[in-house]
Amino acid sequence: MPQNITVYTSSTCSDCRKLKTRLGAMGISYLERNVEENALFLEQLLEKTGGKKITPVLEIDGKVAIDPGPEALGALLGDWA
Repeated sequence: MPQNITVYTSSTCSDCRKLKTRLGAMGISYLERNVEENALFLEQLLEKTGGKKITPVLEIDGKVAIDPGPEALGALLGDWA
């Protein structure tokens, strides 16, 4: 199973809620970083997205996916999806 999973979120993002629900249903734990609640998290998000304030952003073991759908999530998780 991937070791380091981080989800960058914002409070009103419906896609963020969907992604967190998918990960929870798969039994995958993750670290959530709400970019609206912490300026450092926003800075990290902007670095990962080339300056775009977009959520959700999923980082798994150093690989980044911006607003990943089910197929992208499966590709990132490999055998764990």
